[in-house]
Amino acid sequence: MPANLPQQYLKAEERYRHARTPEEKMACLEEMWALLPKHKGTDKLQAKLKKMMSRLRIGAGEKKGGARKDLFWVPKEGAGQVALVGPPNAGKSKLISTLTKAESEVATYPFTTRKPIPGMLHYKDIQIQLLDIPAVSIHFQEYWIPQLIRNADALLVMIDMASEDPLGQMEELLEELKGMRVKPVKERDIESDQPAEVCKATLIAGNKIDVAGADENYKTIEELYGTEYNMMPVSCETSFNLDALSNSLFRILDIIRVYTKPAGKKMDLGPPYTIRSGATILDMAEQIHKDFVAKMKYARVWGSAQFDGQQVQRDYVLSDGDIIEIHL
Repeated sequence: MPANLPQQYLKAEERYRHARTPEEKMACLEEMWALLPKHKGTDKLQAKLKKMMSRLRIGAGEKKGGARKDLFWVPKEGAGQVALVGPPNAGKSKLISTLTKAESEVATYPFTTRKPIPGMLHYKDIQIQLLDIPAVSIHFQEYWIPQLIRNADALLVMIDMASEDPLGQMEELLEELKGMRVKPVKERDIESDQPAEVCKATLIAGNKIDVAGADENYKTIEELYGTEYNMMPVSCETSFNLDALSNSLFRILDIIRVYTKPAGKKMDLGPPYTIRSGATILDMAEQIHKDFVAKMKYARVWGSAQFDGQQVQRDYVLSDGDIIEIHL
């Protein structure tokens, strides 16, 4: 059976021949893999590409100067890190480009994203880090993807509601996450009863809801999974529900914003601290400065207290938007 390689593949192959760095070569190989027709006529070529990519990955993981250089690790920034997980062409790159202005390549062919791309979502007066990662698929998956997903604070799973089989996408994605020992759940503090399995607070976004027929597809999946997972229809193309999506991401991160005020001075609030829901005055004091824990006498709270400036003790539980004044 002839390979019938498309012109886009041949152009990527030409770029590979002229690539100099391991990163450039890997990017070309991954593009070639995404564009390669998958049938019996390309079996040998598929095996060859896999072997070439494997060799490059081993090279990237070698120790240099006594330290392992990880090219695909993304340190957490902002109030929390949310990993975007989805099948090919679900719209992850479009979403992160729309919400964060990060330069994530958007294209019609699958596996466009070849490396993790972080972007900062401005939500009210804080920032949430969104992390676009390559597509999760049974056909091809980067070796470093599971660790990035397991490390994230929460997951945003995107399903293409305009595809031929969105329910199949959903089921396949859940199976792939299970293979990574990752369990999507509604709330952040749920613990798994399975060895080595981590639970991740997850929002499932049914994208391309603006396309004809997508609404019915979403309703079908919602009937099957709506009680088990946080779900929401969105459109990256028309921006439908994107504000609500930002609100939901803040909620599943299970954090609150707390502002500080110098004792005896007028209100002049800067950026807030972010801390887990259920945190107390003592937790907040420790986050501001470790010495505050021993030196703090009491605090005053504006916001959730019965009256503004109410004096509270160390075990007072804070709420989102509270303003605190610590007295040492």
